Amino acid sequence: LSQEALTWFAGWNFYAFWMGTILTGHWVLAHECGHGAFSPSQTFNDVVGFILHQALLVPYFAWQFSHAKHHRRTNNLVDGESHVPSTGEENGLVNGKRLSFYAVWHEAMGDGAFAAWQIFSHCVLGWPLYLLGLASTGRLANDGTFLAEGEIIDHFRPSSKMFPAKIRAKIIASTVGVIATIAYLFKLSLDHGFLTVFLWYTAPYMWSNFWLVTYTWLQHSDPSVPQYGATEWTWVKGALSTIDRPYGIFCFFHHKIGSTHVAHHLFHEMPFYKADEATAAIKAYLEPKGLYNYDPMPWYQAMWKIANTCHFVDGVEGVQYYKSFNDVPITSELKKVE
Repeated sequence: LSQEALTWFAGWNFYAFWMGTILTGHWVLAHECGHGAFSPSQTFNDVVGFILHQALLVPYFAWQFSHAKHHRRTNNLVDGESHVPSTGEENGLVNGKRLSFYAVWHEAMGDGAFAAWQIFSHCVLGWPLYLLGLASTGRLANDGTFLAEGEIIDHFRPSSKMFPAKIRAKIIASTVGVIATIAYLFKLSLDHGFLTVFLWYTAPYMWSNFWLVTYTWLQHSDPSVPQYGATEWTWVKGALSTIDRPYGIFCFFHHKIGSTHVAHHLFHEMPFYKADEATAAIKAYLEPKGLYNYDPMPWYQAMWKIANTCHFVDGVEGVQYYKSFNDVPITSELKKVE
């Protein structure tokens, strides 16, 4: 490789990372709009949030609805939304035996490779798959009934069982907005080249998605944090099951969305610039009672830890904690025992 090629490669990757990092700050502002925390006027919030999110291929009103449910049912194993843990059986682990899916994949790949796959699948594939209803969604339809096996609740169809009929017009608007943005990007690609659009837009967009999923994954996943079945869950328990973490310089770019998340779940309409003060007060009150979750581990180390330890829960009843395939005997060991 020539020096010119290496400079080109390094320069565009530098741009993609930092532009994606900056765009994540815009994403967070749209998130503020969705909560009504950006302005006293919800109409103004929705206009700004819609524009910011559609530019990042997010169906704003659909996300606004599902994210509100995420806040109403945080860490609820039955009626939760977004980063809802799957069970061992759903992952192919039945009666301690690896029969299919992730249980078998983990054994074939090994601990480290499977953890790397967890990071890739979450941070690269996770957000589009979630919007399409193919990963991390809840177990119940909007009417409270359980979804049938294989049934998909996506963020794009107005008929999706994720949404009540009264907001279908908003869902249509969000979907049309995303399609229009994609169409415009396609036109730009035809006019200026697909590589050009990839370098200027798609690569930063992928880094923005990386940050989005990294934050939500680390805010709600840890082997020490409980997940609650329907009879054990309360709103307060769920809100207090979120985790604050340090993100260094990225707190500045992302309006401290990851380091003040406990406060955000307790007071979701509070603007981000008040979150530091609120977090200090919450910590002073809750920490002596053992109710404030803060992990000082650097975020990249925490990601690796969670990728190794947070794979499944045993069921959706009672109080559950994440378990790891790393601790499940491999098939050859089980045969020796038998």
